[in-house]
Amino acid sequence: MPIQILIADDHRLFREGLVNLFSESADIEIVGQAENGHDVIQKAETLKPDIILMDIAMPQLNGIEATRILHKTHPEIKIIALSMHTDYQYIKQLLNEGAMGYLFKNCTYDQLIEAINMVFSGKK
Repeated sequence: MPIQILIADDHRLFREGLVNLFSESADIEIVGQAENGHDVIQKAETLKPDIILMDIAMPQLNGIEATRILHKTHPEIKIIALSMHTDYQYIKQLLNEGAMGYLFKNCTYDQLIEAINMVFSGKK
């Protein structure tokens, strides 16, 4: 069974790019997309993904707060932050709120796949 992923990012083009990247993967299935923090919490409730790829800077509710809420309400859902923010404070805060990984948006496809597989297997 493929790893089910929910993508949370306020940029539609970025979300659709990730969907296209994973479209031919037999090991990964994109089950949904969310454009803000409230949307990702709602969709996590109904879709029950294995992993959420979470942006930090989203409207209505940012990725840090959404991660904090999801970690408390759905600790079984693993979260990987995928952000352009390179500031150590963002990284530390997200990991403290329950994210299991943090990647910069300029990472390679192979690095993203490796992170997904690591987090899915329970590693940070």
